[in-house]
Amino acid sequence: MSEPKIVELGVVSGPAGGKTEVIANLRKEFGTSGPVLFVPEMSTLLKDGGYPMPSVEEPWNLAWQYRFQDVIFRGQLSMDEEYRDRARRRKYERVVIVKDRTLKCGAPYFPGRLQEFCARYSVTDEELNKREYLIFQLESLATAGPAEFARCNRMEEIERAQDLERGTQMIWASHDRRIVLKGMVGVATKTERLIGVIQTLLVSS
Repeated sequence: MSEPKIVELGVVSGPAGGKTEVIANLRKEFGTSGPVLFVPEMSTLLKDGGYPMPSVEEPWNLAWQYRFQDVIFRGQLSMDEEYRDRARRRKYERVVIVKDRTLKCGAPYFPGRLQEFCARYSVTDEELNKREYLIFQLESLATAGPAEFARCNRMEEIERAQDLERGTQMIWASHDRRIVLKGMVGVATKTERLIGVIQTLLVSS
């Protein structure tokens, strides 16, 4: 049997966009041993693995942000390639790789946004966009429903979350295949929409 056709899909959002819940639902729907592979969020792996994070004693600063993003960038490159290798070994005609955030998602955390991000890592916006066939973008409650955001117990202040959401919207505006769901749409509806998209990709030629 020849290698499967691989389609890479990115699920992205600003703070409190419902991404974590949606991907958890997708894992339950498709499992982990079939034609759908799930790439975990690199920043979460680092936090859970003991990477030093800002705190009251050690407040956030820009130097920390750059170092953190440097590690994320290198790790994401390696992890994406590993999952592509695993996808090639799956015994299916088509395999969908679902990424919990993508390489490009670090750009809103830079003061100079995408321009600074691309200069730092010697990449272009076009190269970054080509890494995923389709982007599924979930709007943050920070902009869609600030009152709802306040009840989410997020680490970010609402002004910072809104800034990150605007940055996220800006960097993905150039992607040719982007599906955007508004922030006030429920997690169940977002999940159903994405399940339908993945099922279509698994049978499309």
